[in-house]
Amino acid sequence: MGQVIMSSHFRPVPPRTLPFVAALALVLGTACGTSPGAAAPAATRGATGTVSPGTPGSPTETATPAPSPSPAASAPPAAAPATSLPRPAPPSPPATMAVPTGAPPVPVRTLVLGQSVKGRPITAVEFGDPAAARTLLVVGCIHGNEPAGIAVARRLEQLAPPQGTAVWVIEVLNPDGLAAGTRQNADGVDLNRNFPYAWQPLDARGGLMYSGPSALSEPESKLAVDFLDKVRPTVTIWYHQHEDLVDLSGGDASIETRYASMVGLRTQQLQRYPGSATSWENHMFAGTTAFVVELPAGSLTPAAATHHAMAALKSA
Repeated sequence: MGQVIMSSHFRPVPPRTLPFVAALALVLGTACGTSPGAAAPAATRGATGTVSPGTPGSPTETATPAPSPSPAASAPPAAAPATSLPRPAPPSPPATMAVPTGAPPVPVRTLVLGQSVKGRPITAVEFGDPAAARTLLVVGCIHGNEPAGIAVARRLEQLAPPQGTAVWVIEVLNPDGLAAGTRQNADGVDLNRNFPYAWQPLDARGGLMYSGPSALSEPESKLAVDFLDKVRPTVTIWYHQHEDLVDLSGGDASIETRYASMVGLRTQQLQRYPGSATSWENHMFAGTTAFVVELPAGSLTPAAATHHAMAALKSA
C-alpha cells in the first residue's frame, strides 16, 4: 500500500484541475510516511556484496567494491558499536639483537678441580654431550684484575651447546687474585707465566710477571694442566684484558680470525711469553687450538657478553 499506479494512457491535466492534483499529492505523501522533496531511502550493501535499496548490511560482511557516491549525495556510514571492534595489540618492543631463549641447559657434571693458595675452590662445569667429538673450554679469568671474561663464561652456561659439542667452563682459575684485585695469585705469581712449556724465571717476587720459583709451582696452574691433559679440548679460549683484540696465539689462525670477525675485534700476534697457558696447550696437543681474547677495559654489557658467548660456541 502507498504506491500510486498510473495508467499508461496518460492525458494532460487541464489547468483548472492542478490545485486539486497538488492537494491530492500532499494527502497521499502524508499517508505513505514521506514529505514533499524527501529523498528516497539510501541504498545499502546486501549480504552478497551487491547494492540493494533499503536493506541494511552487516558490519562484519565483506562487500564487493562499488563506485563511491558524491559527498553531497551520501551520508557517512554509521560507526560499528565499540564492543564489536577488536582490542588493539600492544606496541611491539624496539628491535634488539637476537638472543637465544629457553631454559638454561642442565650441567652434565661439576668438578672441583682443587683449591687456590688460600683454599678457595676452583670448579669446572660441563654441558652438552660428554661423548662428543669436539670439546670447547672457556676460562673466564686467569689474571685477577682482568675479570670481564667471567660474564662471558656465565652467559655461556646459559646457552645450549650445538649438537656434537661438549662445553667446559672454568669461570675463575685465580680466585685469590680476583678477590684481591691483583694480576697474580696469593703467592704473587703470574699464573700465565707458570706453565711448563719454555718456562723461564721472570721477574722477582712482587714483579708484574713473576713466573714463580719453578714451572707449575702454583696449585692453580698445576690443577689446570692436570685438567687440560684429561679433557684435551679441541678449542680453548682464555679471556684477558685490556687490549681489545684477538691474539693469534699459535693455533689454527682461521678459528681465531673467525671469532674476531664475529665479535668485531681486530687480530694481532702479541709477544709470546715463556710459560703461557696457550703456548703450552698448542705445543702439547696437536690439532687443537688455544687462543687469547683480549677484551676491552671495564665490564661487558649483557649484550656484549652474549655476543662473545655465542661466538665461542660457533668456534668449537
